[in-house]
Amino acid sequence: MNYKKTKIVIAIIVFLVLALAAFAGLLYYQNAENKAAEIAQQEALEQQAKEAAMAAEKERKAAEKQTYELADHVYSHRGASSDEIEHTFAAYDKAIAQGSHNIEQDLVISADGTLYISHDLTSDRIAGSGGAFSSMTDSQIDALTTSDGQKILKLSDVFEKYGKSVKYIIELKSSDSRTVDAFRDVVDKYDMKDQVVVQCLELQALKDLEEYYPDMPKLYIVKDQSSFDYGLTKEYVDIIGVRKNLMSSSNCEKTHDSGKEFNAWTLDTDDEIISAIKMGADSYFTNHTDRAIELEKEYRNNEE
Repeated sequence: MNYKKTKIVIAIIVFLVLALAAFAGLLYYQNAENKAAEIAQQEALEQQAKEAAMAAEKERKAAEKQTYELADHVYSHRGASSDEIEHTFAAYDKAIAQGSHNIEQDLVISADGTLYISHDLTSDRIAGSGGAFSSMTDSQIDALTTSDGQKILKLSDVFEKYGKSVKYIIELKSSDSRTVDAFRDVVDKYDMKDQVVVQCLELQALKDLEEYYPDMPKLYIVKDQSSFDYGLTKEYVDIIGVRKNLMSSSNCEKTHDSGKEFNAWTLDTDDEIISAIKMGADSYFTNHTDRAIELEKEYRNNEE
């Protein structure tokens, strides 16, 4: 091979090497661009997923807040008393599990001056024996059990178990000073004045408590129209609680015009609860907390 041909061959080889290098470089940069595009696409998808998750969490929290606020209207009557023995931890636990944060206690007083929780003034119905709570000592009451083996609760038992996680809708079954003073002692001991709505059939108890607890909501329980009208005139009454036969748009409007809240008891059918919601009742007692909250979601603030 002569010199000229050698130069040509070398030139061709160099050209091929350079061409291969250029091609390899082009492939490298194309792969790099593709990889960058894939990374960018993956990051975009991850960002979209993150934003969707954040939106879903925000929506969940908003729905949870709405449900909590709607449950403010629902007072769990003696706990979940349609499913459990009334005024027991089982009844309260179930009501709370259903979404309640307003559980009711009816208070009676023992011979020793301790406040126990019972709707009745005697233990006969709930415990099957015993007699009047006011005639029994604490040890006698503590020895009683309900038909499902639960004890008769003290107000202090309930405060100790649930603390400030719920509101207590407490009815004084007596307006005498002994009961009122015992109530004050327990509320002060557990610092629960901001957690309690106190209710009574007698105005005197609410009046006595107004001076001591001016900010504690006071619910006057009424069974007839004349008591309702009279209760509207009392400044220390914050909530009028009517028997359901007195639940009407007219009475609800009168209550609101008087600067008070309107409450009704005890509502257990869908029609009763829906009626209360639609007329603008601020709260009501029910034995069916879970159903009431569902109806609240459907009908409260619904313009249709």
